Amino acid sequence: MKTKISLGAAMFLFASISLAQTENYDLSGYKMPNLKRQTLTFGYGMNGSNDIFKLNYDLAEKRKSFRGGLSLNYSFYRNTEKWQQSVSTRVSGHYNPKNWNGDESSTFHEKSLSKEFYNSFYSLSRYYFTPSFFVGTVGGFVLPDYELSVSSSYNKGIIPGYVEQSTKSTHKSGSLSLSVGWGRIEPVQDYRQALFIIQDLIKEGKLNANMDEEKALEVARAVSKIRNRRFFDQRVKQKQAVEYIDSVLQALEVVEKADARYYTTLYDNWMPLYENRLYNNTMYEGVVERSAGHRLEVGVGPAINRFEYQRKTIEYLNDLEDLYESYNNYSTWRPFVNFTYEKPLNQALQFSVYNRFFTQYSKRTRTDTVTVVNNETSFRNMTTLNLGFYPTTRTNFNGSVGYFFYRNNVEMDTYKNNGFWAELSAYYYISPRFRLTTQLDFNQGHSYRYKDLIEERDSYSKRLDFNMGLNYSLF
Repeated sequence: MKTKISLGAAMFLFASISLAQTENYDLSGYKMPNLKRQTLTFGYGMNGSNDIFKLNYDLAEKRKSFRGGLSLNYSFYRNTEKWQQSVSTRVSGHYNPKNWNGDESSTFHEKSLSKEFYNSFYSLSRYYFTPSFFVGTVGGFVLPDYELSVSSSYNKGIIPGYVEQSTKSTHKSGSLSLSVGWGRIEPVQDYRQALFIIQDLIKEGKLNANMDEEKALEVARAVSKIRNRRFFDQRVKQKQAVEYIDSVLQALEVVEKADARYYTTLYDNWMPLYENRLYNNTMYEGVVERSAGHRLEVGVGPAINRFEYQRKTIEYLNDLEDLYESYNNYSTWRPFVNFTYEKPLNQALQFSVYNRFFTQYSKRTRTDTVTVVNNETSFRNMTTLNLGFYPTTRTNFNGSVGYFFYRNNVEMDTYKNNGFWAELSAYYYISPRFRLTTQLDFNQGHSYRYKDLIEERDSYSKRLDFNMGLNYSLF
């Protein structure tokens, strides 16, 4: 009996010491392995309806509609010693005919057809000449965002007539900025994920004394590799991820006992870390992103936008034709300075600082019946401080405060806006049966406008939004 008690006490003591050691591992020391990931996805969707309305068993109205669409999406991600890069592009199109008919006595009939085409590209790249100095580019374009709609209606009532109207709108845009900077931000959430796995396995007595910080980093690199591997079935990904992490732990010779509890602990801790986010008064879950490092970036770049709109109406009875066209062109030159600081204070606490500043010089030309040209100057500064607390995979707390200032000048018209906001959020996993979610947002703003150096408006605003949810399972 004494031997069993001594063995149990020794195991408990080992687990306590090992757990205390892992809790001192620094997330900032993690460097993600060289990774590349790309995906190409093709999608097709369609929907339609056929509605029939009868009055006293006689046909009174019939409506038909159909919508079909195709899309092609490509994304590329790279994180290496020299590159931090993400690229995405999307091509999509939609076809949407509609038809409305009444019975023979109906005086009005209508049908329409719309077509849409969209093509976009976005790229963010940073190339590191040294571990801390980089040159970056951010570019993108929409070429073109095109929509054509044709509708026709026929009225055979008191004033018969046939009217056809078509509209066409096109949006083209492009931007490219060049920057230089110092510092690097590394994602470290995979290291935190690995430590959750290791710490729970230690609590369960499934790891031996061979676990150290270098082996924990090796497990974290394995988490990064398998999480960024392409899978087409989430269930297969879950199975292979657990198998892969197990193979790494076995190769490191740190597994004491691989039984059912060992594998269920791996499975339970593999799911991504989540935090709650409030959007449009609805609570959503988003993946927690932990990062470490700092980055100062200074750059400048142009952007252009062109909007074209055309509407053509033909009334065949009166032999009338009306054509309206408008064009809007925006050309912009934007210098900017961005600063980001990410610091894991410990494994559970994350402190973040963001500052975004830019000034913008724009020329806007609008043409319909006449041509109007406006020159516009604006600048904005936004500062955010955030503190996050992530003690477990299921519980997190976040608090942030921020301040912004914005000024815009169009000829003799000046608009200024500044404000402060604060946000608190929590997802508290009290027990498997009891959960608490909260979100508290406070915003305060001050805006004023001058026209020809005369104050036209001076306004203040305050807003407080609160959202809380309790979920308790009775049985």
